[in-house]
Amino acid sequence: MAIEHEQLYKSGPTLEPMKRVYVEGSHPAVVEFGSAATILAGTVMGYITANDTWTPWTDGAVDGSQVVKGILWPEDAVMNGTDDKVANILVKGRVHFNDLVAHTFVQGVDTAEYAALKVNLETESRPAGIYVEGAENWR
Repeated sequence: MAIEHEQLYKSGPTLEPMKRVYVEGSHPAVVEFGSAATILAGTVMGYITANDTWTPWTDGAVDGSQVVKGILWPEDAVMNGTDDKVANILVKGRVHFNDLVAHTFVQGVDTAEYAALKVNLETESRPAGIYVEGAENWR
């Protein structure tokens, strides 16, 4: 029995496309509790040197979180609001720009923050061993 076109796309669960993340090096790290309630896998992360914790990248900060140092991967970090959490951070590998998550801008809208993230990824993460593909102005 053949499945009709409408049945094929209406029945059963749907799957999201697979993220383009290729890990060559990662390590467990402490994620600061003051961050979002849930930090999604693929979030661009900065490192706060003063308290030795990681937090989502923040453009314009002065505590170290303004520099991209890693990507939260492969699982979300669900924060409880009072405690730091240990999560895996990709520190070496290859990712696609469109699969990254940043909490402070709408992806695809060319704001100053969006442009700052592109520059930061190129100048800071590439020398550290994180190669970001798919940012059109780098070519």
